[in-house]
Amino acid sequence: MKPWKPKPKRGSDAWFFLLLLVGAVIIGGYVWVQRRLGTGPLAGPQLTPSPAITLTPTRSIEENIAQADAAFNDGNFRGAITLYDQLSRRRPNDVALQIKAARLTAFLGQYAKAEQRVRRILQLNGQSKNADARAILCLSLEYQQKLDAALTECQAAVAADAKNATAHAYLAEVYTDKGDCVSALGSAQQAADLAPDNPEALHKLGYYYEVCGQSYETALSYYQRALDIAPNMVQILMDQGRVYLVLASTGNLAFAERAVDTFQQIVAADDQNPEAYSRLGVAYMHQGEYGKSVEAHDIAIGINSKVTLYWLNRGWMYYRRSFYEEAAIDYAHAISNTQVTNDALNAFDYLRYGFALQKLNRCQEAIENFNKALEIAPNDPL
Repeated sequence: MKPWKPKPKRGSDAWFFLLLLVGAVIIGGYVWVQRRLGTGPLAGPQLTPSPAITLTPTRSIEENIAQADAAFNDGNFRGAITLYDQLSRRRPNDVALQIKAARLTAFLGQYAKAEQRVRRILQLNGQSKNADARAILCLSLEYQQKLDAALTECQAAVAADAKNATAHAYLAEVYTDKGDCVSALGSAQQAADLAPDNPEALHKLGYYYEVCGQSYETALSYYQRALDIAPNMVQILMDQGRVYLVLASTGNLAFAERAVDTFQQIVAADDQNPEAYSRLGVAYMHQGEYGKSVEAHDIAIGINSKVTLYWLNRGWMYYRRSFYEEAAIDYAHAISNTQVTNDALNAFDYLRYGFALQKLNRCQEAIENFNKALEIAPNDPL
């Protein structure tokens, strides 16, 4: 008599291998998550986060203010804001600390937030005539393209303190952007006369020569004089780098290299500055470093996808590489952004978008964009 054996079940081998597969997927997923988190037995090398700046309890208020000022001078604007805010909680009536934090908030490109900060300062403690606060409100509005409101605030700041060089400097920038170049030169020169060593006075005088005079060498000389005084001032570095990009667009690779160095200096101090990354991407494009250009543009859009300029810059790079599908997508994003912002495309943006669409055989859309370009620049031969 044969010994009893269990009857084999059909498909048992398949179930066994399926369980092995599921187990492998679970273990693999666990390992991947742990590596991403930087924990677990198979964790990869951990990144060392930058230590946060906090007040030193053993120091006096004045020593901690000096610490915050040092962070500002080093270009660590985020760290400086944190310190100024912490100090403001200890000295709630010290308006100067609040103004410093608002100013740096604007320098970081957070213009709406800076505006809110300043309006709060002006509403509290009878500060409505504070020239420094009104000047920063002017700056915040100006960078939001609210030029008429900015002009009103800068004029109020100058009226409150006629010797405030920074207020005159910001007023000069508003006049420049409004196309009133005569008034812009007068205000910028007055700012520089009042405070020859004020970096923002020199900066805005350089901005006048860049925009109104289109004298780039003169503009760069003033920017450099300002940076000799305040080497980590982001706004000055940004304008200096932008002029380098204008000169690099003529084919001078030496200026492209200078632009790369300038924007790298900004992101080294603040790796959350999307405008610096976007312009760095343009600088790399002029050098033909397209891989680095894509990486920089992607970081900019990843930080803030609501800024039209970043989509336009990446679209231009894709267009230059003949990646017309990607270029068309980015230009479409840029146009979509303009529907909720005060931004506007220029004639060459529409022209490049039209050429990209033409290459994709989307000819009717291309014609529409060519027509928009012509509306903006009807006498341009191209």
